[in-house]
Amino acid sequence: MQQMMRRNVSRLTMGTAAAAIGIGVLGVGAPAQAASTVAMRLQMTCSSGGFTGWMRLYGTQGRDLWGNKYTIGTATKIQYKIKPKGGSRVHNDVFLDYATPSEQSTGGLFKVVRSGDHALSDNKWHTIREKDFGVGRVDGIWQMSFIFDLKDKKDPRCSKSKQN
Repeated sequence: MQQMMRRNVSRLTMGTAAAAIGIGVLGVGAPAQAASTVAMRLQMTCSSGGFTGWMRLYGTQGRDLWGNKYTIGTATKIQYKIKPKGGSRVHNDVFLDYATPSEQSTGGLFKVVRSGDHALSDNKWHTIREKDFGVGRVDGIWQMSFIFDLKDKKDPRCSKSKQN
């Protein structure tokens, strides 16, 4: 009986040591990698008909499973600014779309944000989205578009695309 208990204790000790070594090999308990800081990751501008529109995207840098970096992992805030052609207007449209290179070639875009004909043109920065969203694990193509409001005239438009 004593011999059987010694064998079980010995197995338990050996099993615990093996588990501890296994945990160390797998890296469990290793210090976590520091999170990427939120920073401006993308800025674009375009002009048409005397108006100028800017868009900024803030977020964190991403990494894939192999440790490769990509520009934006999580977007945290999107802002726009419109410099008006005269007085301030309120019926401008702002759009931001995103696509991976393969989606872009087939015409597929992820609609990130739409202002709904309510964007202000007062030459001040306005936050249009402040909800975190994951961008993906590949760098993609961002497309910004503005439709500037002119009273009783055809509204000028501009767009700009940028690969990150």
